[in-house]
Amino acid sequence: MKKTLLLLGASGKMGTALGEVFASDYEVIPKTSADFDAANPEGASALIEEAKPNLIVNAVALLGIDRCDREADRAFKINTLFPKILAQSAKQHGACLIHLSTAAVFDGKKNDYYNENDMPSPLNIYGATKLAGDSMIRAHLKEHYIFRIPIVFGPSTKEDQFTEKMLMKAKAGETLKVADDVYDSPSYSLDVAAEMKRIVDLESPFGLYHVTNRGKASLYELISYMVKKAGLNVPVERASYRQFTFVGLKNTNTPMTTGKLKPLRSWQRAADDFLELLRSKNRL
Repeated sequence: MKKTLLLLGASGKMGTALGEVFASDYEVIPKTSADFDAANPEGASALIEEAKPNLIVNAVALLGIDRCDREADRAFKINTLFPKILAQSAKQHGACLIHLSTAAVFDGKKNDYYNENDMPSPLNIYGATKLAGDSMIRAHLKEHYIFRIPIVFGPSTKEDQFTEKMLMKAKAGETLKVADDVYDSPSYSLDVAAEMKRIVDLESPFGLYHVTNRGKASLYELISYMVKKAGLNVPVERASYRQFTFVGLKNTNTPMTTGKLKPLRSWQRAADDFLELLRSKNRL
């Protein structure tokens, strides 16, 4: 009999990937914002009580530096209090919790790759509320995996995702202006999800892991590579993030690596597979 997995945030990019990857060995119960309100965290307890899952996956977050600065109270409820409630409910029902965190917990001043041993120092409300959520889980539940992930590309039901939005603009013939002074470790959602499942299946020690494709790139380098590989003949122009409207302080140099895992394949090879997937679905 398959174990049961309650997937919260099933319609997001990582939720979509995790649902696909875990479905081979788990009975996945997908839940979206139509089923619960993460800003009212107590609502999740009822879902857990009903599903009685072996594993809970929290792919829910209020994303975006600027949005969290504008909606600080909501960011605190979703990114901090919601994980706390999940951890407490998971403990009550004997479940393991997988929680997705972010490179935004770092300030970007290291000038090198961040690993699991580096001390977080968030610059903005998004990073601070995510870090607080991580801490809540550690405080209330031993049986947890916290996976920090970078900017992610991959299959999505939404059209406001950065990488996919840029590709669609390029397909429409638009000239692109992309920041060349924001660095990350771009990663493929399906690679990240598969590595998370591998860690869980191996019953690896509970705790914190960085899960990324290998390497780093500026946003300009990422989009330039994808546009070229996709055969889209449009200009991609360098810009500074300062040229775009923003509210919150930016952590602009947060590539990640891991000291606990074997590195995944390069982001370039992962991007090649993603582009091939888009072609197969007539999205390019």
